[in-house]
Amino acid sequence: MDSLQIISNAIETIQQRTSIRTYEVDLSLDKQIDMIQQCIDHLPTSPFGGFTRFEVLELQGLKKVQKLKLGTYGFVKKAEKFIIGIITEPSKYDLENIGFLFEYLILYATQIGLGTVWLGGTFNRNAFASQLNLRTGERIPVISPIGWAAQRQTLRSKAIKSIARSRDRKIWSQIFFDSNFNTPLSVDEADEFTTPLEMIRLAPSASNSQPWRIVKEHNKGIFHFYLHRKSSRSHNLISWPEFSRIDLGIAVSHFNLTVEQLQLDGNWLIDRPDISRPENVDYLISWAAK
Repeated sequence: MDSLQIISNAIETIQQRTSIRTYEVDLSLDKQIDMIQQCIDHLPTSPFGGFTRFEVLELQGLKKVQKLKLGTYGFVKKAEKFIIGIITEPSKYDLENIGFLFEYLILYATQIGLGTVWLGGTFNRNAFASQLNLRTGERIPVISPIGWAAQRQTLRSKAIKSIARSRDRKIWSQIFFDSNFNTPLSVDEADEFTTPLEMIRLAPSASNSQPWRIVKEHNKGIFHFYLHRKSSRSHNLISWPEFSRIDLGIAVSHFNLTVEQLQLDGNWLIDRPDISRPENVDYLISWAAK
């Protein structure tokens, strides 16, 4: 099963996805959980490589005190099921890899009508690990609740979304460039890749930081993806630069899904271009049209 079979309309699903923090309880999810498991079993190959696995954790059998220890209280409400992203072995691009693959699961859950929200710094990793019996060396960078969205989101949920400015997006000239970092990319130059780039612009990111920067080679279908480093602060055992690396994986995921849907054929490669860049910008990966 390829990624197009997993997600039938990536462009529509990316546009529809929103963060859900309040869920309905006592509604069956058995069929949808089976579908999520099927998706996990048929995830595409990531351009980053790496070693990951994903599990669905159900909390119905846990006592209230055990649920409180998970650390999601106040950030998500009435969530009884979670998708857990696990890095099983460290690798150079392990965080980008898990961001890429986890976003496929998030979008698939959206496609089948479920609510989700990326959680990276607002949960107790040790408490979740104890529920999963992680093996030595495994770690959990990201999780997401899954379930039916409550008809009315709580005031706290709305406040969190407002603080995160989750609907705000940087304009094209701030994140997409033509040949170098001094020349903004125009829609005319983007041409048939306008929609894939716009789907990157709509990608979720930690605190809506949108750390991706993309340089297109002039008059060529070649795109170089970069990480814009913002700060070195840390939160709950995972540093801000790590969050940003996960975000880049999400951006690559959106681009990959969209070019597949539009039948724009190309390959991913890691080959640093000879492009002068700001000190706080690091090269990650490139995509070249065939």
